Amino acid sequence: MKLNKLNWEVGAGTETGYVRKENHDRMSWATVPWGQLYIVSDGIGGHKGGAQAAELTIQGLERYLAQASEDIRIEDAIRDAFDKTNKDVFEKAHSGEPATEGMGSTAVILLISGQIAKIAHVGNSRAYLYRDGMLRLLTKDHSQIQRFVDAGMMKPEKARNHPSASLLERAIGHRPTVSMGIGSDLILKEGDGILLCSDGLSGHTDDREIETAINDSSTPQETVNRLINLALKNGGEDNITVQFVRYGKRSEVRHSDYNGKLKSIFLAILIASFAGGASFLTYMLVKNTAEENTSSLRKTIPQIESDPIKQFNKIKELDEQVVQLNANVSDRNLELAKTKNAEQQAANQVRKLENQLGLAIRAKKRLENKLKTTSQEKDKIEKQRLIATQMVKKLEERESILKKRIRILQTQFQLLYLRSPVSDKEGK
Repeated sequence: MKLNKLNWEVGAGTETGYVRKENHDRMSWATVPWGQLYIVSDGIGGHKGGAQAAELTIQGLERYLAQASEDIRIEDAIRDAFDKTNKDVFEKAHSGEPATEGMGSTAVILLISGQIAKIAHVGNSRAYLYRDGMLRLLTKDHSQIQRFVDAGMMKPEKARNHPSASLLERAIGHRPTVSMGIGSDLILKEGDGILLCSDGLSGHTDDREIETAINDSSTPQETVNRLINLALKNGGEDNITVQFVRYGKRSEVRHSDYNGKLKSIFLAILIASFAGGASFLTYMLVKNTAEENTSSLRKTIPQIESDPIKQFNKIKELDEQVVQLNANVSDRNLELAKTKNAEQQAANQVRKLENQLGLAIRAKKRLENKLKTTSQEKDKIEKQRLIATQMVKKLEERESILKKRIRILQTQFQLLYLRSPVSDKEGK
């Protein structure tokens, strides 16, 4: 569909996937005082709770942003809408209804006003910017695993497939208040695209695959269809919801873009070769110091050739500079060794935590299986008790009937005895 005079085009789609029985994702597009509002929400909870939480989230964000005054700052309006929506979902999740107990949701919104885009989110539903053939993540997941990635203790590609990747630190409705992430104003240009998605896509598909799918698509709806099919091809283990909004005509991917990618890849390899960001900074500091001292030496040599005394003093100063430089290099090497040791200790700690987490998950599964078995046995015993109760009731009814029959027979027997000839003779 095409939107207003700004020539916006939108593609949207959602899919249950191959594993889930129901789709707990929700999405929407609405008009609010500032412009166009797009939302993707992923429900968290039980059989009905997840879907209801996502639905309440969509309705709340739409309603509160539509009611907001244009006189207040757009950031304040968004925060207020998230706060009020969180309160609504929290109250429903703690109303005492078993079906909605503990439910919650994620949410990512895109608010477009002219050529200005505003992104806000809670949880792990994501927003990406597609520009000049390259994809860039605009949000950061509110998850425990993301903390490890931020600390440099885990690589992003490993985090995506981690068993705890879906454990969130923030979600709408889980607590009385929620802290949302909101980005700065994004000025869009012709050909830009904004991608909103649930973790059914981003949690099972590499960013490079997403970028390639967008590059290979001619329309926003084709982009959405490609991305959903890609997530299904990668297993379809979760609900998948995608919205892709493009401003203006699609820009062609230029060769310079690929050159930029190659430069980025080369820079990443260079950084990785120095054992992480801290090691690379240490290397650059030592390198810059050496270059500065070398430059100083080159400038000094022509000035000391005319005067032997000055030459001697300058040589002495140069020797002291060399000694100081060697000391600096030794200090940097020591810092580098300490950094590597700290990184190794952190990696060991991560492995320990992962092992503990794995043990906890296995223990949880064993308890769940045991609870399931116990519940089945309890149901079986309850059925047997009901059958036994019914049999006792039937036996009691039969006993009552037999007693009645015995009394009738006794009465008949007495009557027959009284009417018999023997009884008459004995009477005379």
